Amino acid sequence: MVTNRFITVSRDDGMIKAVFFDLWDTLLVDRGVFRGERNKVILEFLKSLDKKTTLEELDKLFTEVHDHIEAKYFGSVEKYRFGMGLSLIFERLGVEVDKETTKALEEKLWKLFLHEGNLRPHAKEILSYLKRRGYKLAVVTNWSTVRGNEAIDTFDLRKYFDSIVVSEDVGGEKSTTLPFRVALEKLGLKPEEVVMVGDRDDEDIFGAKLLGIKAVKIYGSHRVFGETRKADYEINDLIELKEILRSE
Repeated sequence: MVTNRFITVSRDDGMIKAVFFDLWDTLLVDRGVFRGERNKVILEFLKSLDKKTTLEELDKLFTEVHDHIEAKYFGSVEKYRFGMGLSLIFERLGVEVDKETTKALEEKLWKLFLHEGNLRPHAKEILSYLKRRGYKLAVVTNWSTVRGNEAIDTFDLRKYFDSIVVSEDVGGEKSTTLPFRVALEKLGLKPEEVVMVGDRDDEDIFGAKLLGIKAVKIYGSHRVFGETRKADYEINDLIELKEILRSE
């Protein structure tokens, strides 16, 4: 349930003119099986190199490497350098893998990621509703340019948005406020005219609140790596945005 009162919205005075959306864990989610399937693929690859490990050990290593990258490169697009995560996995396991093999394996995992991903319930319903109501819509996402756009197209989301801002394109993640500032400029908006919807307290909510953008947090599974701010609203389902954005 929505855990705050409504944002007062008048289509006449134009207080709220746009809604910005995070992509992963907000509009798109994992079906719940990617992590296990990813580990099986890597385990089979390691077996081909005569490297023994277990699914449990591999899963723990992926978490450690992910957290290391997030902490070291928090806010920076350096984390999107090709093969960083897999290279660190192989390094910690003491195996040597050439760049071409790493690239092929990374692409295989990416395709698996897309296949096992899914739209969050009511995603297209709320996007269609907001467009009909005359709101400008934007994706503001922390991702690599190529993969962020491929995910958007895979799930047929591009048609809903007036602007798409990917962190790698602009040179900084949402915690730096740069993607938000680019989206505001592209759409000719002021911060007080926008609502941001995302799952991360340290990126979506923090960056938006620094600029004076109202923030709606939707439940997600991402851990916190940077400074946080409290969202104006918290929701469990995207359809609750109708209630938040309606006129009192």
